[in-house]
Amino acid sequence: MKTQANIRGGTRADTAKVFLKPAVNRPNLHVLTNAHVTKVMFEGKRAVGLQFIHGAEKKQTRASREVILSAGAIGSPHILLLSGVGPKEQLDQLNIPLVADLPVGKHLQDHVALFYPEILIEKNISMIKDDLLSFKAKVKWDMLAKAPMATNGLEAIGFFHTAGLEKKGVSPDMQLLMSVFGLGSIDDDFTYNWLGFDRKFIKDAKFSTQVNRHLFSWIQTLLQPKSVGDIRLKTIDPLDYPLIDPRYYENEQDVKTMVEGIKIAMRLSEAAAFKAIGAKVNPHAWTIPGCTQHRKGDKYLECVARNMAATIYHPTGTCKMGASNDPSAVVDPQLRVRGVEGLRVVDASIMPEIVAGNTHAPVIMIAEKAADMIRAAVKN
Repeated sequence: MKTQANIRGGTRADTAKVFLKPAVNRPNLHVLTNAHVTKVMFEGKRAVGLQFIHGAEKKQTRASREVILSAGAIGSPHILLLSGVGPKEQLDQLNIPLVADLPVGKHLQDHVALFYPEILIEKNISMIKDDLLSFKAKVKWDMLAKAPMATNGLEAIGFFHTAGLEKKGVSPDMQLLMSVFGLGSIDDDFTYNWLGFDRKFIKDAKFSTQVNRHLFSWIQTLLQPKSVGDIRLKTIDPLDYPLIDPRYYENEQDVKTMVEGIKIAMRLSEAAAFKAIGAKVNPHAWTIPGCTQHRKGDKYLECVARNMAATIYHPTGTCKMGASNDPSAVVDPQLRVRGVEGLRVVDASIMPEIVAGNTHAPVIMIAEKAADMIRAAVKN
């Protein structure tokens, strides 16, 4: 199907524009930008406010009812750990006073993706650098809010079962996206900033030789990863990044599933509709650095999966929701942090298991449901 995207007026219609901007002048709403939350303040077991840094000053604000963390699957566990809510053993090592012994930061799940293979085409119908960055494209975007700069670059999307799963009654385990540009379509800096590949790998892969070549890329996404990571504190300094260990491919089944996804993409590239535009696998697909010792086949594709894996920024599960008898849960079904009062978490971190699809819409759903529960609590 065609990819659905939240685009309005040629730009992404994000939640700040759609939810926050229309309400920004309400007298009961105060928005503070360029602030960094450092800690949830507790009095006993009750959350009473937040400490934060604004500019060069350390400040705090108190809550009349509840504190709601919505800092994401990385930020929320980081703040909770700094506040004394987390695994006792970890907090003891850093001399952080314990407020609640909970598995905060555990159960990190993410959708690992693979931008492979790239498919060269003979017809000039994809997005190339000269068109995308041209003066004409900028004027068209500024005045008419139209493509190519108004597109998100992902034209089509499909969900697939890898071998045998469709017979087991489970949801698809592989998502396939069609991108109208490749890893080298802009420049090496773009590839580095987008995916974080090692710069030597980018240079050796010679992605930049594909600038201004008409092509498209398949992007495989592992929807139901079996590998699970975690987030831990590096130091007690709130400005230090936490240690993020996603443990991609720790479970070998994830690698096998990704290899099956590549095969699906390869077969799909041979469809009549693609042959009509002169589609063929880019020869660079068989010269990926670090993999050329393998012949074409599963071993080579497994090497590619390991060398070109990247996140598409869908971290979830680090403040997992669960029942009262679930030892792996951090929040209850009302998103209240267990073992304390006056504190909820509302973001992707509360997902018990990562959704088999993009996380954007589900996170908005979580926020809408949380808003209803918070309003109900106020009325009661």
